[in-house]
Amino acid sequence: EEGRVDDAAEAVNRLLRETGARPPLDRRPGEPWAVHFHGSDDSYGIGWSAGCATALALAVGSELAGRLGVCPAPHCGRV
Repeated sequence: EEGRVDDAAEAVNRLLRETGARPPLDRRPGEPWAVHFHGSDDSYGIGWSAGCATALALAVGSELAGRLGVCPAPHCGRV
């Protein structure tokens, strides 16, 4: 919210370490190859956490970082 990209990057790096995010290329029959992100133990929760942490890393590490923040509307705390 306050342009604290360095703090965001540190938090995202912590999430990436904790989930052990790793990107394999997967493909379903008849579909093109796609990058997916899984966690180190591939459980449902860790897998989703790893994917979310990776998406945040891509946003924070690009020109998209400014689009992240907390809703400024009164009585709204959505991120």
